[in-house]
Amino acid sequence: MMERVAFVFPGQGSQYVGMGKALYEAFDEVRQLFSLSDEVAKRSLTKLCFDGPMDELTLTLNAQPCIYLVSCAVWTILSRNGLKPSYVAGHSLGEWSAAMCAGFYDFETGLKLVLRRAELMSAAAKGAMAALIGGDIEQVNKLCECAKEKGIIVVANYNSPSQIVISGEVSAVEEAARLAKSFGIQRVVMLRVSGGFHSPLMQPIASQLEEALKNAKMRDSDIPLVANVTARPITRESELRRLLALQLTSPVRWVESIQWLWDNGVRWFVEVGPRKVLSQLILQTLPEAKVIQVEDPRGIEDAVAKLSSEWEGA
Repeated sequence: MMERVAFVFPGQGSQYVGMGKALYEAFDEVRQLFSLSDEVAKRSLTKLCFDGPMDELTLTLNAQPCIYLVSCAVWTILSRNGLKPSYVAGHSLGEWSAAMCAGFYDFETGLKLVLRRAELMSAAAKGAMAALIGGDIEQVNKLCECAKEKGIIVVANYNSPSQIVISGEVSAVEEAARLAKSFGIQRVVMLRVSGGFHSPLMQPIASQLEEALKNAKMRDSDIPLVANVTARPITRESELRRLLALQLTSPVRWVESIQWLWDNGVRWFVEVGPRKVLSQLILQTLPEAKVIQVEDPRGIEDAVAKLSSEWEGA
């Protein structure tokens, strides 16, 4: 049997100044997407992607639509080259890019939803997130239980066997960071985010996002999307609406999602979008996986060359 391929899409934190520029200069379709995005956003996402500054690009309000734009631009050119995945998956924000590329909605619909999501998350209650490196889930659960005395704290992202992200109220996350070494955690990295994403702190904005999703034009997809909330594939638009809203307050089950894809025949993982964050996490979970990261014309050529003989689409 030919090996299956999954397209995976990065989330917030993958942004950098200059992303998407090489694609923009090479392809007319990409220039059209950037132009449409500026029009829909009523500000220059193009300038933010290409010129920053990084402090501005990193703001939730800007990072989310800019990463969505660049990832969808990469997918547009991959698709034009005849590459169609067996499955898609995306990490948090990346799930919205994945849903567009799977065909649940068109680019503009997705961009409007992502802009709304970014606006809501920017305005959400203040919180914090931290990546815990070098500890297992049992150690992290015990740490969260201890830090809970200081406020709300939960596991937000199961990124890899050695990287777990916690989220919640600032006081509780800071307490967990202070205690981490005593629970066997090797390193703590505080994330540059404005809120406690994927935690109960997002509950007040979830109903507003549900409303936006309810009114958006969607359809069932031919390409299954492995969802963050369930780590299982979906193709029904009704399921997507429900899970995208639920994603705000639920953990990203990335390790389980990647493992499910592997168990169902995926051997190639193509990271569609800026930087190599997901590629690294996948290799930490599945060292034997074949991983390609694509964000510029050279990466597209590489993906087409490597995959054209291996391809088994959906």
